[in-house]
Amino acid sequence: MEQLTTIEQYNSIAERYRRLGCFSNDYLQARAEGLIARGLLSAEWTNNNAYLLESKDGFYRLYYYLNDLEADDKPQFPGDVVTEILYRGPARYPKAEVVFLERMGFNPNLVRDQYAAVYRDLAPAGDNKEVTVRPALDMSEVQWACQLFNVTFDRYSGDFIPEESYGGLLATDSILVAMDNIGNRVGALHQTVERNVAWISHVAVVPAARGHHVGAALVDAFVERNHTSDKSRYMLWVQQQNTAAVAMYKKKGFTNLGKSTLSLIRTTN
Repeated sequence: MEQLTTIEQYNSIAERYRRLGCFSNDYLQARAEGLIARGLLSAEWTNNNAYLLESKDGFYRLYYYLNDLEADDKPQFPGDVVTEILYRGPARYPKAEVVFLERMGFNPNLVRDQYAAVYRDLAPAGDNKEVTVRPALDMSEVQWACQLFNVTFDRYSGDFIPEESYGGLLATDSILVAMDNIGNRVGALHQTVERNVAWISHVAVVPAARGHHVGAALVDAFVERNHTSDKSRYMLWVQQQNTAAVAMYKKKGFTNLGKSTLSLIRTTN
């Protein structure tokens, strides 16, 4: 892998390999320049395929341009690598890409589905007298919530939250914390707002409190907090394997948009 040092190098790779019929998961365009400035983006390429590697905390994330799925490519990855493929519905499952990546040593990991809702279509908030939800009060609560997210979700494809982002999360009230009747923190939600759409980025409940509708209380609070009209919009990604969460979102009124992502992992172990 060759470390990229200028945005022109990245643009040159994208222009050369983005051909008609190309398979690509390069979602880096908006972040490439910043990653390069921090020395976090490397690349390797052949005549027909190109591989871009983003350095993460303890592993790497792979983006690619594939024009020859019959090639016997063996990129020199320096450690554990995860890649993710976006596709629309079971009929468009990316079988050809998966087979190519499996030959390279990757194994399918998790599938996430995108759900959305408009406020007028959502069920009213439940009446959970056992749980109170409020924004995180200080940095210690943000840290607690982010640590809960980071241990709950898959390390490679669970959107790990780095410590350097904690200050911004506190300043923007992006973390909601659920408290039980005796003042224990029992769950948390991380939200973002993009183009007037409120997104759930993470929801996690401490193991001892699961089954007590803490997640539902957090989602209800998130919905009401971002309600400005009956047309207020909400979105999220949820793992197919998390059947309890899927059922909760459907009961609330979220609908599957038919868009999914599949993560694949190659480990050095």
